[in-house]
Amino acid sequence: MINLSIIIPVYNSCNILEKLLKEIKKNLNPTLEKNYELILVNDNSRDNSWDEIEKLSKSNSNLKGI
Repeated sequence: MINLSIIIPVYNSCNILEKLLKEIKKNLNPTLEKNYELILVNDNSRDNSWDEIEKLSKSNSNLKGI
């Protein structure tokens, strides 16, 4: 069961996505660690944001890209 959904629009943010995910995870309440989802919505970025989302989602089952 998902207790928390975090939805973040992504526009030309390739260079900060990994750091963003680390900061979110670091600041989550430990009881939510497996009960959250992080949805990154690629907003027609012109950089490699989508490629970065795909890469990060392979190592983080809580992450979904749209």
